[in-house]
Amino acid sequence: MVHRRVIGGVAALAAALILAVPGIAAASDGRSGYVYTETNAATGNAILAYAQSANGSLTWIGTFPTRGLGTGSGLATQGEVILAGGGKWLLAVNAGSNDISMFRVRDDGRLTLTDRAGELSGQRSQPREAPCGRTRYA
Repeated sequence: MVHRRVIGGVAALAAALILAVPGIAAASDGRSGYVYTETNAATGNAILAYAQSANGSLTWIGTFPTRGLGTGSGLATQGEVILAGGGKWLLAVNAGSNDISMFRVRDDGRLTLTDRAGELSGQRSQPREAPCGRTRYA
């Protein structure tokens, strides 16, 4: 009976995270990995990072500012946080500042901001190719 409660509690937490958080990207080898989501805060968007263990539990890694702005509310869309290049790059939408932040995903799951592109100061940027070579963003 306790086992069912634990599984039910974990399922409820996972459902709450998925419904309450604007976007989630996960990298995993089937045994353990990382989970990323964004705050979409109007005062400064950030990526929240967690390590996921083999049993599905999450451990906080840290908060990584995108240097962009969110809208302050849920985006109700998929794809605002995506992993590219075999999980080595993370792209995040900054809906409030109309731009995209790109992070390098380190081996320990931490993120390093490498670029930001989009409508900065009213200027549209030219499309660029991410270092992984297969993803284009503007």
